[in-house]
Amino acid sequence: MKKALEVLLIGGMMLFLGACARLGVKVDFESVNLQNRADSVCKMIVESLEIGDSKAIGDLFSKEAIKEASDLNDGISENLELYKDKSFTYECLGNSIKEHYNDFDKECKITGKYLLSDQEGNQYLLWFVDWYMYDKNPDGVGISLIIITDYTAHERNLKLEEILGYDKLGIYWSDWDEACGS
Repeated sequence: MKKALEVLLIGGMMLFLGACARLGVKVDFESVNLQNRADSVCKMIVESLEIGDSKAIGDLFSKEAIKEASDLNDGISENLELYKDKSFTYECLGNSIKEHYNDFDKECKITGKYLLSDQEGNQYLLWFVDWYMYDKNPDGVGISLIIITDYTAHERNLKLEEILGYDKLGIYWSDWDEACGS
């Protein structure tokens, strides 16, 4: 009897999966895992801001970003000052996942976009780039850019468009505006 139930269960699962395939229903486990990764990165950024942990934020960045961003510590300090003593909730606004092969080297990144809300009702846009695979340059694995800006400015498509054109590594802070003439 037990053997018959097992055969029936396995047969039912095979029929179900076959029907899903025939109907074009796919479960993309890699996308689910990458969405979980993006959510985890967002959570680590938010928790580091909430507790004011500059080391934790710095550790999220790739070795390449740490080396190339001459003002990384200034950016981290300013952001911790702006967002200290705040408690955030966050909601995913959509992430993009890009995979690219350069010769035979694979480059993969997640661009995360989250709405942060603090306890006073203020809203911010958190935008980050996380390279989760970079065969040609292992030092590039990790976060290369974090931008946190007022969500109202994002809704008007103002500040974010300027910031995205900066071609910088690190964490956005006010001196980027001055350096770029904004």
